[in-house]
Amino acid sequence: MMCVHSHDENRAKLREIRRCLQAELGVEPKVFRAGRWGLGPTVAGPLVEEGFEIDCSVSPFEDWSSLGGPDYSDAPHKPYRFHPSEPLRPDPTGSLLQLPTTIGFLSGNHRRRAKARFALERSFVRRLKVVGILDRLGVLAKRWLSPETSSGEVMIRLAEAWVSSGESFLQLTFHSSTLLPGATPFVRTEQDRSRFLSSIDDFLRYCHGSGFEFRTLSQAGRTLDPSHR
Repeated sequence: MMCVHSHDENRAKLREIRRCLQAELGVEPKVFRAGRWGLGPTVAGPLVEEGFEIDCSVSPFEDWSSLGGPDYSDAPHKPYRFHPSEPLRPDPTGSLLQLPTTIGFLSGNHRRRAKARFALERSFVRRLKVVGILDRLGVLAKRWLSPETSSGEVMIRLAEAWVSSGESFLQLTFHSSTLLPGATPFVRTEQDRSRFLSSIDDFLRYCHGSGFEFRTLSQAGRTLDPSHR
């Protein structure tokens, strides 16, 4: 994860990414997501120095600490500004905008459900597979807005739960390499790829019919930036 590398190492990587994108595509990158969701001060600092304006590395209600990454258990799940030195603490004067990935529960209050799920996962009852049972029953069903792990139907249910709880921003997420069969565990065959694309199509049709507005992350950032409201 990038967060385990030094400030200088990460800045060198980001500088090379910018150079390649400018040379090959003729674009100036402004939005970033850390590999394996590994945001930290040694990542955020170089982002500012290399001219990035938006990060979307925060995966709310997830804890990557067992893999050497950040613990987003209590991270904000709404867009917020932050200073590079404290990427998980909202500050309206911050130099970067965070647009968290859409991860939530299919029913109930997302924050309370997340706390309940974490408490069970970190207690002795985890051996009884209680969390898995409650997940299948829908009581603690946590899902990502991603066709890699959720069907079109599930993504629609998550979107409805998200909006009904007062949220106004949804971020669909997947690896571009997933479109190539065999490149990721999510799509291994052409048949898998067809199902993958179909789930995206189902979700986008739902969004179109429900009046959602489609935006790039840069466009969404200009609308959702708390400092502009």
